Amino acid sequence: LQFLYFIGSEPAPYSFLNMDPVYASSDKPLTLDSFREQLIRQEETIIFALIERAQFPANREVYSKNEPNVSVNGSSLLEYMLKETEHVHAKVRRFTSPDESAFFKESTEVTPLLPLIDYPSAIKPNTINVNQKIMSLYQNQLVAGLTTPGSDPRTFGSTSVSDIACLQALSKRIHFGKFIAEAKFQADTENYSKLIRENDSQGLMTLLTNKAVEKRVIERVELKASTYGQDPQDPEKYDQKIDPKLIGKMYEEIVMPLTKEVQVIYLLQRLDHCSIARFGEFSEEAVKQEYGDNAQNSHVCDSAEQVFSSVLSNNAAYGVVPLETRTTGIVKSTKLLLFSSNLTIISERYVVTPTDTIRFVILGKDKQSPSGNDKTSLAFGVSHSSGALFTALESFKTAGVNLLTLESLPTTDSYAFFIELVGHIDDAVTKGALESLKKCTSFVQELGSYQNRQEN
Repeated sequence: LQFLYFIGSEPAPYSFLNMDPVYASSDKPLTLDSFREQLIRQEETIIFALIERAQFPANREVYSKNEPNVSVNGSSLLEYMLKETEHVHAKVRRFTSPDESAFFKESTEVTPLLPLIDYPSAIKPNTINVNQKIMSLYQNQLVAGLTTPGSDPRTFGSTSVSDIACLQALSKRIHFGKFIAEAKFQADTENYSKLIRENDSQGLMTLLTNKAVEKRVIERVELKASTYGQDPQDPEKYDQKIDPKLIGKMYEEIVMPLTKEVQVIYLLQRLDHCSIARFGEFSEEAVKQEYGDNAQNSHVCDSAEQVFSSVLSNNAAYGVVPLETRTTGIVKSTKLLLFSSNLTIISERYVVTPTDTIRFVILGKDKQSPSGNDKTSLAFGVSHSSGALFTALESFKTAGVNLLTLESLPTTDSYAFFIELVGHIDDAVTKGALESLKKCTSFVQELGSYQNRQEN
């Protein structure tokens, strides 16, 4: 494994090589203090990996699935290298460790060469994995701020290896949120249990959030990045290898939000109660795609209306319903329920059946942070006048926003339309388009921004 370590300023502390003190005993309750050293060490691993990646240009060819002489059998060079690296690591039981999460499911199915370790049950067994969102954010947002534009084919290999170090370090830090959530649960079991049983994901997010601590973390990682970016033997000669503000922004906009997303999902599974309502044939497969093996914590509803009602009444934290099929298009009843409720789409999943492809959407009350590869669903109304729809659509054309779907919605007082577009509601381009749209429409209703999982 030493070939992975040459790219960083210090070796990454993988717990799959040694039993970490965090897991050495299951007799003692988990505390936040017991994780402090781990979290600080993970910060340094991430920063060193990003500094190494910053020395290469963007090299976006490494991320393309169809780049001549670079991509491999329909996979990008990064995907190929990451899958092969995970396969090797799986042989030495990396992904049997409770703090490791593979980017490829196949990596968890490899039989290790070494005897398995009987890890104490520090947290509730789970299969929570947000690595695809981490991958998307890394490629579409982080790399652009981290590197200089351009390409150098001589460094494609080194780029993919350093990308792997960054991705694995980020994944470990973000998924470590499960341990932090368990410690917080044990420290305040009564309040967390109440919110869990009420399926109150928003309440859990509020209880998990400590703005003062987050501010200190941001300041600390910026200071580390600034310190590591200069020669300690010649402090007057400041060679900034990486922008400290970029590291702070990464923690604020990527690491912390995704960590809390993992924590909320973990906590909602913590008490073995039903947290997911679903409807439709093959909806269980959509639940498995989104929440791993937590499908057993879901219950089947007789209709999409029941799913919406369950989530709105907090009988479930999330709902799963079909929105579209390849053969029949948008499911009109789901579209109308979205329009008439206060729920939003927080994710989508595509299930391939023997005869069709079904697009399921996951419903919730939380706003999703940008992933770098998103789509947005919304509804708007226009007056019954000549050119009203054309004027509304000009808002998107002028802003350069690509529309994916446009369908009418039956309403009593105006002509309403359901649309889906490329981008997140918080993207500057999307915001500009919606500001223009609001000036020429009777209403604009946001129905959710979420990661685009559609395969081209």
